[in-house]
Amino acid sequence: MSEISIVTAYFHINRENWKGFERSTEDYLAYFDFWARIQNNLIVYTNRHTASEVLSIRKKYNLDHKTKVIIVEDIYSIDEELYQSIVRTIANPFFRKFRLRPTNPETIIPEYIYLTLLKSWFVKDAIQKGYVAGKVAWLDFGFNHGGKCYSESSEFDFLWEFDFDEKINLFTLRDIDDTPIFEIVRKMEDYITAGLIVAPDFLWIKLWKLTREAELVLNKSGMADDEQTIMVMVYRENPEIFTLHKSTWFMPLKDFGGGHLTIINNTQGNKFKVVLLKIMNKYKCLKVKIKYSYETFKLL
Repeated sequence: MSEISIVTAYFHINRENWKGFERSTEDYLAYFDFWARIQNNLIVYTNRHTASEVLSIRKKYNLDHKTKVIIVEDIYSIDEELYQSIVRTIANPFFRKFRLRPTNPETIIPEYIYLTLLKSWFVKDAIQKGYVAGKVAWLDFGFNHGGKCYSESSEFDFLWEFDFDEKINLFTLRDIDDTPIFEIVRKMEDYITAGLIVAPDFLWIKLWKLTREAELVLNKSGMADDEQTIMVMVYRENPEIFTLHKSTWFMPLKDFGGGHLTIINNTQGNKFKVVLLKIMNKYKCLKVKIKYSYETFKLL
């Protein structure tokens, strides 16, 4: 089995102030702490303020020798052209009205969109600087959201190994069909999870180039979106360099090398509560669609 190097990143973009999507730096550090026992070599890109806390968490598990923290003072200088292109695009009120959920972060917050796109840049940078080689995984800093899928933090004390093929391994929620990209952007449908991506080093360098180009093309069309939609665009243009695995938001780690990890069984406990939550979610979706239909009608 092949050991996999992991790259992740955390940068403060004022998420604690996003109504309905609030998460603080402390929340993210707790999420990271949940899986930080993992024994793989880990590269973390972050700001100066958070760097010492990240290293302290890994040191707590005697893994500081397998951890490298890279401080980035200004993430917007990494690709100012890309960032400004996103800023200009989402400032257009027509774009916001076009989206089914016009107040979501991926509609109104350019910093969020930009940072999600930088996932492949962080991995590419770590490879080019010689910090990692061979099979490399991107794993979200907030992976598992502190216990949303996996319940036992202690079970992350293992060396993650799996023989992925020599392609970019993506994990999908649904089949990638022929829905036009503008319709995916409009309905804000999820196809690819993007919280875990695994690829050989040489393809990560290519992935960043393709990701950047796809976002700029989308921006020129008057639209913007985060890395999940951009990955659909990149896959459609280059299917030969990808392997797709059907999964759910956090399950790929268990299905590909972490079989011992305990997951939360949402069917246990109060079945009435589970049914009620499903009904509430459907009601919320219906409200969103009715409001969107009304706003669209006013534009006609």
